[in-house]
Amino acid sequence: MSLLSVPFGVGLSGESVPLVLEQMSALIAGLPGSGKSSDLRVIMAGLAHRDDVAIVGIDLKRVELTAWRPRLTALAVELDDTSRLLRQLVALVDARYALLEAEGRTRWDRTPDAPAVVVIVDELAEAVDSGEPGDKDRERLLRRLLSKGRAADVTLVLATQRPSADVIATSLRDLAQVRISHAQATAESTKMVFGASFESARAHELPIGRDGAGLAYVMGEGERRATLVRALWLPPEDVRGIATATAGNRPPLELDDDITDGIVPPARTWQPPTPAQTDADGLLLGLLAAGPQHVDALAATAGATVDATRKRLVRLEHAGRVTHATGSPVWSLVP
Repeated sequence: MSLLSVPFGVGLSGESVPLVLEQMSALIAGLPGSGKSSDLRVIMAGLAHRDDVAIVGIDLKRVELTAWRPRLTALAVELDDTSRLLRQLVALVDARYALLEAEGRTRWDRTPDAPAVVVIVDELAEAVDSGEPGDKDRERLLRRLLSKGRAADVTLVLATQRPSADVIATSLRDLAQVRISHAQATAESTKMVFGASFESARAHELPIGRDGAGLAYVMGEGERRATLVRALWLPPEDVRGIATATAGNRPPLELDDDITDGIVPPARTWQPPTPAQTDADGLLLGLLAAGPQHVDALAATAGATVDATRKRLVRLEHAGRVTHATGSPVWSLVP
């Protein structure tokens, strides 16, 4: 059984820096454009060539992972499918533990017929802080996979551009043995990723934009200091070719639910925003044009719930229209 590891970056001295995922989950964070998306492409490409790794994607933004569809064992792009898939993955972990106990083993023997499982989540905030029912349940299921998946050979890679307390609970972060951060806007965001070791990982001091793209601090399990690396770059246009060429490596999983069954379900057809949705976005943007406002005040003026307003603000933030400080309820227009 070969080590679950992929090429990831280059150190300051020119040395190759791999990303070791052997019984270890990873958290990846960074501002938009800092290199997080390329990290996922590099990791996926490294895993795709192995026939003893089942890759499961959760892509609620429908941007990074959908192009990997031919190589994915399962892909969820809707919240309800995400909840269902996470429950099935927890059931898989429990079944593997029962088998290990029955056979007197403590570690999963990885083969193409009994593969490792790597769950890639992009964007974590969309799964656990969407403002929709089920957020807490999805967070609970992710925490259970992080805490129990190790011996069952189930690994998670969680990516987010919002490393705030409402997205990354400390109990969730501390279960990720590998932590990677590209440029951050504030020291608080860096601390949310690295915890007590954040002084050695000055991600908030990395340059933003082209000069900083790909630079990241990486800290593995048992390490007290983070290492600065230049992450590898994989062009987005190369993804479909790699996914198609490696589709034959895709192993099945012993899941009961028909969300997988050896077939990746098609994504629902994307629909443009309705006039009502566009009007609601315009209303929020118009209110913020007068100056920063608390989300509660925005919700009251717009005649919507706070959760629905926050969800709309987060989507506008992803589109680069609005912004807020990490953990702050006050929102403003992007200058």
